Amino acid sequence: MSVLQPLKRRWLGKSVVIAAVLGAIGFYLSRPAESSVPSSAPTKPKEGATRIHALGRLEPSGRMRVVAAPSGNDGVSVRKLMVAEGDDVSAGQVLAIFDNHSRREAALAEAESRVLLAQAKLAQVRAGAKAGEIEAQRVVVSIAKRQVEEARRQYERGQNLLSRNAIAPEELDKLRWSHDKAQMEWRQADHVLTSIAEIRETDLKTAEQEVAVAKAVAARAMADVEAAQVRAPSTGRILALLMREGERVTDQGLLKFGDVGCMHAVAEIFEGDVRKVRLGGDAVVILESSGERFSAKVVELGHAVARKAVLTNDPVSDTDARIVEVRVQLASADSVALARLSNARVEVSIAVGD
Repeated sequence: MSVLQPLKRRWLGKSVVIAAVLGAIGFYLSRPAESSVPSSAPTKPKEGATRIHALGRLEPSGRMRVVAAPSGNDGVSVRKLMVAEGDDVSAGQVLAIFDNHSRREAALAEAESRVLLAQAKLAQVRAGAKAGEIEAQRVVVSIAKRQVEEARRQYERGQNLLSRNAIAPEELDKLRWSHDKAQMEWRQADHVLTSIAEIRETDLKTAEQEVAVAKAVAARAMADVEAAQVRAPSTGRILALLMREGERVTDQGLLKFGDVGCMHAVAEIFEGDVRKVRLGGDAVVILESSGERFSAKVVELGHAVARKAVLTNDPVSDTDARIVEVRVQLASADSVALARLSNARVEVSIAVGD
């Protein structure tokens, strides 16, 4: 056996060890660096996985809504804001008043006065003429009737005189004309009395229609007054004011509003995994800024596929991933703690079935 053979075996063993170490170092250096920021791309769970993980955001349960000015307020400006950011409001509460509110209130007052006037005219028509006017006309009718009777007696007397040749025929003609004239005046007076005391159906319908028109004008004026202010659509909190007093109303809206009494996390789930999510399923919401964890329940599954909205700085994340939004509801106590964090980024972990 040569003296060099043991030396060769020892050198060969050391070479194998060195090669193994160098290979391990190369494999480690060739791996892509892991980002400290969680990836925003929703990933498919592995076979047999029991949870789906995705990024999302916090929102009020009824969504964050932008409250706009009612239609018909082009060119107006905000006269007075009745709320401030962070105020809790109830449904129907006035949030802002525009500068056309006073003018529309004046128009409403005028319209309401016209309603009262039309109603008074209707009452007058229903009541008919005044009692004094009717009584006076009855006196006129009574006098006319007596004149007819007197003229009739004079005419009959003239006929007797004519039969004895005591008067000329022309005198009898004058007496006949006086009698006929008295009768005509009596009939005219009686017709006037009937007209005064009568309530015609046509006059009544006309007066009723005038009242209806006046009420319609007043209703429109009331709607104009209501449109000159903004009311809260429901109970909630003022999250942000988009306009200030004196600024002209634009399409951007007046303020942001939401019901923060119940908070949701909107998870962006990979479209292929939505079928595994069930309503009422358990979920965990992790607040990215602090790492706090909150229990939640799945309450709504989206109905449309869209591009993800929650992005990160990870250069290898799939920014074109197709997702479906799934809403999970946090407990009431946790909603209070997260009420100020609308739009905050979160990570959502949802338990899925087999």
